[in-house]
Amino acid sequence: MWGHRGSSCCQKVLWSAAELGLTIDLTETGGGYGGLGAPEYIARNPNRVVPTIDDDGFVMWESSAILLYLASAYGRGTLEPEDARARGGRWRSAGAEPAGLGDRLAARRAAQEIADRMLA
Repeated sequence: MWGHRGSSCCQKVLWSAAELGLTIDLTETGGGYGGLGAPEYIARNPNRVVPTIDDDGFVMWESSAILLYLASAYGRGTLEPEDARARGGRWRSAGAEPAGLGDRLAARRAAQEIADRMLA
């Protein structure tokens, strides 16, 4: 992943990957690390923001899209519900992010899921 630990968008991707047991190789990019204007970065992500991932040749950017992809690819039955209606609810919450709600909803849901697993 290209990004940095100080970015909340990168933090949620790193957290989700950890929940899924995935190893993320972090290339410090953006913020004080720079590199967003480098031609090789722009070729990966024309929006010039972090995070960006490359999953075996499949490149994605935008943290909420990355979360949905990781959950679908690696988390079916855990972070990605098996039930289509439950998945729809998750997608609806992710769509609320432009209104500033997505991060709060995702954080509340993630905290509840962790608490539920701890109490199970």
